[in-house]
Amino acid sequence: MSHKKSKVPHALIQSRIQQGVQVQLEKRGNADFKNGYETGQKDLQALVNIKKSETIQKLQLSVSNAESQLDHQALKLSDQSRLLSEAKQKILDKNEIITGLNQQLADVKVTLETTKSQVAQGCGDRTILVNNWQESWKWISNWCFGLIVFFATTPIPPELLSVLPSDFRTYLIAFTAFCGLVGRYINQSKK
Repeated sequence: MSHKKSKVPHALIQSRIQQGVQVQLEKRGNADFKNGYETGQKDLQALVNIKKSETIQKLQLSVSNAESQLDHQALKLSDQSRLLSEAKQKILDKNEIITGLNQQLADVKVTLETTKSQVAQGCGDRTILVNNWQESWKWISNWCFGLIVFFATTPIPPELLSVLPSDFRTYLIAFTAFCGLVGRYINQSKK
């Protein structure tokens, strides 16, 4: 027998049924009816207990499933925490490597600067250039060498050649070379 769910509380319905049964028992005075009623009450109580038991079992299953999901989530969180810890350690290791490489780079820069200054000071064994070669355009000897090249390669107009002595070009080149030689011995650096 199925019952529709009503909005009237179960206890109120049961008490009205009992009152109705009591009234009927008093009217009839039938012992069989009373025994049947008590048996029906026991059966009804057994059905209620079965329904409660099924509900409890469903709730216990639901709680068990929730606990299982919670354990699964805790395990997943533990794995993620472990992976995060490993990733942090890898980052720390890489940062240490980067710091070491930066230190090595700084050491190489210092060594390079030291070598560069030694080469500039002429301390290196294989130095070809003089210390202040960047200022060589100011040197008297270099100006004289430039003039020698100019006098030797530039054609002189025939009108000017007729006025000058015949070996003028040779003497001019020799004089410029002598000035260049003397200029090599003059200190031209300003410190």
